[in-house]
Amino acid sequence: EFKILILSDGKYGDRAARVIKKKFNDTKIISIQERNPAEIIDDLDLGEEVEGDIAHADLLIIYIRHPDVVAEICYHKKPTILAVDFGEGFLRQQREDNPNIIMPSSMCSIPSKTGINEIDEYFRHFGYPLFEVKLQNGNGEIPIIREVKTIIESPCGATNVSLECIKIKTDF
Repeated sequence: EFKILILSDGKYGDRAARVIKKKFNDTKIISIQERNPAEIIDDLDLGEEVEGDIAHADLLIIYIRHPDVVAEICYHKKPTILAVDFGEGFLRQQREDNPNIIMPSSMCSIPSKTGINEIDEYFRHFGYPLFEVKLQNGNGEIPIIREVKTIIESPCGATNVSLECIKIKTDF
């Protein structure tokens, strides 16, 4: 089964983990110690458990806000989505060791074809919201929405929350 590991420093990632787990059951979130992003970390030890979880994951999604911690995780050469934007220079540096990294401007504005199989598999289900909409046409009148199904949802869960509001208003 496709294993996704979400790494967080406690501030972000919990809701995404719950939403992602609905489609990828083998999703795990790990919170590591939050650090001041201005602090320089020379000797970082992630710990055996975190190292083991990284080794067994097919895809890493990183919601950590300290660039030194993120860089250390990126050295594992796993397909990785950086959910925190550290800038193009940081991304270029990380890609020198691990070309299988993307850093989207937001987690729901991601290209559907990255050329990285594990990331593309994730984006078949999550990213820029996509819906299948069934309409009822009535004698040249404005069509009425009869059914809406989510094809691709945002990892934060807002897509389906919004869809529930539409369903209530239109009484599907």
